[in-house]
Formats: sequence, structure tokens, C-alpha cells
Amino acid sequence: MNKRIFFILLSIFTFVLITLSIGYILPFKAEGEMTALETSWTVDTDDVHIEDATSEDISSIVKSLHERDEITLSCELPADRSINVPTLLLKTTYSAIEVIGNGEIIYSRWVDRYNEHKYIGSCYNFIPVPFVLDNNRIEIKLYIAEENAFSHFEAPLFGSYHDIHMGYIRKRLFPMACSCFLIVFGISFTFITLMFYSAVPNILSQLFTSILFIVLGVWMAGYYGIFQLILDATYITVFEFTALYLLVPMSLLIFGAIGRHYTNKIYRIIASALSTIILTLIVFHYINIVHMNRAVTFFHVISIITFLMIIIIMMDDLKKQELPKSAMTQELGLFLFGVSIMIHLVFHILKNKEILLANTLTNNILPLGVMMYVYLYLLNYFLYVTEMYAQRQENQSLIHLAYADGLTNLPNRSMWTKKMNELKNSDTDYCVISLDLNGLKDVNDRLGHTFGDSYIKNFAKIMEETFPKDTFMARIGGDEFVIVLENTSAVDTENYIFEMTNKISAINVTDTTYTRSVAAGYAYRSELDPKDQWDPQNVYLVADKRMYDVKRHMHNSKRIGERKELMT
Repeated sequence: MNKRIFFILLSIFTFVLITLSIGYILPFKAEGEMTALETSWTVDTDDVHIEDATSEDISSIVKSLHERDEITLSCELPADRSINVPTLLLKTTYSAIEVIGNGEIIYSRWVDRYNEHKYIGSCYNFIPVPFVLDNNRIEIKLYIAEENAFSHFEAPLFGSYHDIHMGYIRKRLFPMACSCFLIVFGISFTFITLMFYSAVPNILSQLFTSILFIVLGVWMAGYYGIFQLILDATYITVFEFTALYLLVPMSLLIFGAIGRHYTNKIYRIIASALSTIILTLIVFHYINIVHMNRAVTFFHVISIITFLMIIIIMMDDLKKQELPKSAMTQELGLFLFGVSIMIHLVFHILKNKEILLANTLTNNILPLGVMMYVYLYLLNYFLYVTEMYAQRQENQSLIHLAYADGLTNLPNRSMWTKKMNELKNSDTDYCVISLDLNGLKDVNDRLGHTFGDSYIKNFAKIMEETFPKDTFMARIGGDEFVIVLENTSAVDTENYIFEMTNKISAINVTDTTYTRSVAAGYAYRSELDPKDQWDPQNVYLVADKRMYDVKRHMHNSKRIGERKELMT
């Protein structure tokens, strides 16, 4: 166990090391100059006019703005106009935007939605800037659509479109790769688990986890501004918050399915209450009662409660040590995912309070934690498959012991009983052959049970060689055997029995230690009275009676032969 833990920790450390090395392996270097416009802003609102303001000053102002307020920002762009396709990158949150240059609107987004009082989300705006501007100045108008729309103001970035665009992607390369992977991986494993849902037990948590990965991928793609590179940004914020809010009920579903925690009444009550609150907040957004971004603090509280509940149950599971390794691995993955979410939450709050600046760690801690969760999920899948394979092998061994004859490896009497129950539901005709080895007791008494066992095994082998591969054959007693033939005629049955007796006779020629023979009788279901055909036992009794008739005839023939030999 300690060795297993060591290799798990070693592999996790290796994964983290490789992940963190990506930024150094794939560095980004801008072809031209990119300038963050942090100073020399002119700010105008209904109540404020400030010259030479900084981005920090703007942050303080926009935090105080209310719904339906407007703010105008203007600044002088860098004098170097040799930039190829000059572009301004500006993030807006819950606001419409107009950009004015040379006295006319050069860029506009969501002003129509603002005028119609529709929901406006957040996005990054890639604003094309004319090569020639009056006084080299640009003016930005923001129309605030929500209370507390801006938690802080990011200084716009000015440079060539290629550098701005590639820098934007490079900064989000790891989250982008993670979100794409999560969506594709989640969809693939959802289909896989659905395919095996009815065949594999205890797979519910794996199904929920696969769906969680899709939800996580959607949230990360929205949160890190990746979706807006390929989709219309109008509804991306709604998708982002919907996916974010769904993380809580999905996590509760997964944890409930792990180790069957959902059977605990207290867990069901708390999980149902938390999930209901979250789903209600989502519904409130769509019916325009309260938007999800306004209830995010409430969501954070519920997330913390959920995380604490998971920790308490995990500690109890560790103390009891009743869960299998795969379940404990799943709980560990969910715990690490929760830790990364909590750390991300702390970083998010500190950034909004402008106590902590964004850096590589703050940008990548969440996707790193999520990928570790995926890693442990795959590890759990490996452990789960291994455990299921071992369990299936054990079950097959037990089934084999229960339904197989230990000497011949043919089905035994229990399997014959099961076969008869199956035949009761059959609508087609079938043939039952009753077989009985002659002289087995005499062989055991004279030569010993080793020879008797050899007699039985050799006969079983002859049966398997004579009849078709899919034929049901069973040893139901010491010297008693039964065969069921389906879709065969009486001529075919006679030929099979004739071929079998010929093979036995051939062995008698090469090995004269004792004489081998078998008595066989058969009966078809269709031969019986219709009221008796439903029960295979009735067919077997007719075949067994005929077998004993043949056996008596064989014994009588043997006695007559022995008398003739004595007379001569």
C-alpha cells in the first residue's frame, strides 16, 4: 500500500512539473511594442471629472457607479503609429461600450441590449483603431447595466492585432488546453459510461464525474475568455455562470454516489437543500428576477458549506476504511478539486480587492487542480477496472464451481436444472438424449477409481468431439449424462449416436484393459402429448426410459454372447 501511494504521489509530482514547464517551453515574444494604458486618462461621469487619472483611479470610480450610469474615458495613444493593424484590448463587465475616434463611432457592442434593458455579460473587446486619429486620442463610453458592474478596471492594452491576439491566447494557453480537453474528455467518457451503465455495477459516480468535466470545461472556457474567440459573446457569461453554479449539485451527486453516501438521510437533506437553492438562483436569472452575477457571494457561501461537508464525510470514511481503493481515489480527486476551487476563490476575492495582482500561479491554479482531478479520475478508472476484472474473474470461478462438473468440466446437474427452466420458455422443438456408461462400477471395483475417472473423462471428450460446439452436454450423475439438441432431425440424432459409439469401439480396439460402451435413448418434445410438452422433465423421462430399454437390450445381448462362448 505504501509503495502504491509513493508511485501515485510521484506521478502527480511529475504531472505538475511537466505542466508548469509548458510556459517555459513555449514562450511568447511580441513582434512589436505592446503598451498597457495605465496613466494619463481623462474621466467623466455625471458627478466626476478627472484629468491625468490612472487605471487605479478609474477602478475606484467605476466601483461607485450604479445601474444605468455612464462613464467616458479618453486618453492619448502611444505616438508610434508604425504598428501593423493597431488594436486596443479592453475588458468590459456588465456594460455596453462605444469607442469614438475622429469624432465617429469606430466600435460598438451591446448598446442595443443596454437600451432594451437586456442582460449584458462580460467580455474582452478587440477594438480596431484607425491609423490616423485626431490629436492621437481615443474616447471610450461605458454604459453600466448592473449594480457593482466593475470590481476593478483592467488597463487597456494597445499594440498590433497579431501581438494582442497571440498574447491573449498565450496567456490562456494552459486553461484553453484544459477546457477543450475537459469538454472532449467528458463527452467521450459520458458515452462510454452510458454504454456500460447496465452491465457494470457502481458506475453512477463515474457517469456524474464525466458530466462534471463537461460542465467544468464550459465554465473554464467562459471564465478565461476562451469561448469568445470562437462564439458570439452575447450569451457566454450566462453559460459561464450556469456552468459555475451547476458545479455544486454535480459535486454533491458525485460524492453521494461514491460509497453510496446518498443512503444517509442527513446527507440527502443537506445536499437536496443546497442543490435546490443553487437551481433556484439559476432559474431566477433566466426569468430575470436576480442575475447570477449578483448572487455570486451567496454561491460562494454555499460552495464553502459543500466543501466542508465533503471534508467531514471524507474524514469519516478514512476513519472507517470501509470504502474500496477506487472510491477513496475518487474522493481524493474530488477533494483536490475542491481545494483548487477554494484557493481560486481566495485569489479571485484578493484580485477584486486589488490586494493581489494576477500572475502565473493565480491564472493556472484552477486548471492545474482540475487536471489533477482528471488524473486521479483516470487512476480511479484503472483501479475500478482492475477491481471489477478481479471481481468478475472471482464470480466466474464461483459460477464455474457451482455449475461445472469437477472431473469432466461439463455442466453439472444444477446447470441441467437451469437449462430445463430455460427450455420451458422455448417455442421450438428440441431433443433430449439420456446417456449412461456401462460397466463403470465394475471398472471402479476391479481396477480402481483412477481407471473409472479416466473412463468418464474419455467419454466426455468423445461427446465434445462428436456433437456440435454449441450443444448443451452435462454430467448429471456418476455415470449419467444428458445432451440437448436443437434444430436437428431424428436422422441427425441417430448419426451422432452412431458416430459416438463407433469412437468408443475404436478405443476398445486399441486399449483392452476394460470394455467401454454407452446406452443412449432420446426423445423429442413434439412426440409428447401437447399437455406434457411444456415441461422438459417429461421429455427427459421419456428419453431416460428409452435409454434403460437400450441398456437392458445390451445386457441381454451380452449374456447371450457369453452363453454361446461357453457352449462352444
